[in-house]
Formats: sequence, C-alpha cells, structure tokens
Amino acid sequence: MPPFVDAAPTRRFEWPALGIDWTITWPNSLHLTLIAEQFIAVLQLLTADLASFDLYILPGRVEVDLRVESWAKERRLRRVPNNEASVWEMVVPHGGQEEDRDQRHWLDVTQSIMLLHEVSLRPEKWPIVERFAAQGPFANTMVGEQYTTLCRRLCDMDVPVLASEHRDPNLGTIYLRKAPHPELSWNTDLVDEYDADQVEIWLRNRYERFGTTTQLTLPRLLSNRRTRSLLELLRAEGWLDWHILGAVSGTALSYRVGLEFDPRRGSQEELTRLFDRYTGGEEQKAWPEVPLESFTAERLRFQMTANTASTVKGAGLVCRQQTPNGSALLEFVRYKMRYFDDDISHEDIFAESE
Repeated sequence: MPPFVDAAPTRRFEWPALGIDWTITWPNSLHLTLIAEQFIAVLQLLTADLASFDLYILPGRVEVDLRVESWAKERRLRRVPNNEASVWEMVVPHGGQEEDRDQRHWLDVTQSIMLLHEVSLRPEKWPIVERFAAQGPFANTMVGEQYTTLCRRLCDMDVPVLASEHRDPNLGTIYLRKAPHPELSWNTDLVDEYDADQVEIWLRNRYERFGTTTQLTLPRLLSNRRTRSLLELLRAEGWLDWHILGAVSGTALSYRVGLEFDPRRGSQEELTRLFDRYTGGEEQKAWPEVPLESFTAERLRFQMTANTASTVKGAGLVCRQQTPNGSALLEFVRYKMRYFDDDISHEDIFAESE
C-alpha cells in the first residue's frame, strides 16, 4: 500500500477498463520496471482509443506475468492455459539486450493487440487491428524517445526493494478507486448479430430437440428428490427451462459417448457418429441409462457453459481462447445476447411429476 507500493519484492499493477480487470506483475527490478511501465502506458492508451468501439469483449481478468530469462533473445508473450482468466507470461531478455525505439514500440503495440484480440468475440479475423487502423493509435502511442531511455537519462534512480512484503491492515481503509471511468466501462449493448426473430426460431428448435433427447431421462430426474431439488435450484437461480433441458441432454450425451469412445484410439469420424446417434432423434430405452449420480450441480453448470460456447459460435462470433473462461462467456451472453431473458411459451417441464 502507499507509499511503499513500489518497494515490495514483487510489483503488481491493476486497473479496470473495457470490462477487464488488468493485472501486470513483475519481480521488482529497474530493468523490468521500465519495461513494464512503458508497456502498461501503451496498453492503457490503446484501450482508451478503443473505448468507443464495441469489440465484443469477454469480461473478466487478463493477467500478465513478466520475468527475465537468460536464454531469451527477444521479448515473447505466451498464453498460459487457464479457465478462470486470460493468463499470459511475458519473457524478456537480460538487461543488456534491449530493443531500439522502433522495435520496442512495435512490441508494445503488437503484444497489446494480442491481449485484446484474445478476449474479443468479434468475428473479423483481426478486429482489433481494424479498429486501430481507423483511429491511428500507432501515432497516439509513438513518442520522440522511449520511456526507458528518458528515465535512465533524467533520473538518478535505483529500485528500493524491501527484504519482505509487509501489509499494514490500517492502510486498507484508504480509498482507492477501483471502478473504471464510465467511458471505459464494459459495453453491454446487444451484439449486431442479435436477431429476435431468429432467436425465437432457435428456441422452438431447442425445446423440440432437447424435449426428445431427454424424454426418458427428465422424468427420472423429476421423480428423484435430490435431482428434482437440484433442477429447481437451477431454475431459482435464473435458469430458463431450455437451459435446464440443454444441460440435462448434454450431460446424458457425454456419459453415453464416454462409455463407447476411447479418445486414445477412436477417430474423429467415430466420435461424430456417436454424437449424431444420441442427438439426432428421440431418446431410446435401448440406450445406456444414465445414472442419477451423473447429474450434479458441477456437471450441469459445466454443460451450461459448453452450450453457451455453442450459442456464441452459432451466432457467428468467435471465441479465441483455447481454454475458455466459462463465467465470462455466461456474463457475455447474459447482457449482450439476452441469453437469460429470451424464452417462448412452452409446457412446464416440471409439471409432469407434480
């Protein structure tokens, strides 16, 4: 906490913008501090330039961890698998191997683009670059001399580092603004691809399809006290009936396919054939009966996230995260695709056993 925020063994800089909680972390040294602070400045300028555009940002966290590696010949940015945040590792060369001004500026801008591009669901191949070209942010971030050079030239500075980190609980009462400026807040407008008439068609198809693929399993779940209570809990949390049907159908599908398909030996053609069998028509008594124990809150929530990803893809949007952030996807479709608002008249799926 102030005034020693820059003297801890590890420095951590956080700020909110465009629906993202940005975090940059690095071991406290002059070399890394100068690299990190210039990179942060460029990234913040670019996010400010882009604030007037709707980039279909996945809300959540973006974390970048800087570290020095003796083997590194150039600065590299690498995605670290994580389903709860967009986590990156930035490896930089040892202090004596610094980039020139143009190369440094190019790295700062392009690596900022990488971070923003991954959390954008815009279907364009490089939506961030297109928005940059329109606004001219290369000029906005270009300077006469780079930050690192100016600091070294003008400041007789060293980085004081305390032997250990100390947190005074009394300093926690200091007001630090953590909310973004309104002009940098997350854009919650509906995506351009949203079409109310098309959504109604999708919903009718989903009720019809999920109704047939769960026609045997759903009554079993509703007649069991535990699983019925679980489905009622999900409904109370705001799940619509087609959400529940989709999660039940997907969980049953995963169980049945898992019985027959070995990912170490099976082919993609075999997997597709199994999926078509269990999703292409009515649920059959001859199919393996899914144990009630397979229907847990965790599995149904996981399936809900998977169904959300399919909805995003079906709308023509692109999720570029190899390990998608499920909670961010749910937040995105909730506000920008009316995922928890849109429904049609239908029979109460709970009524059969009531």
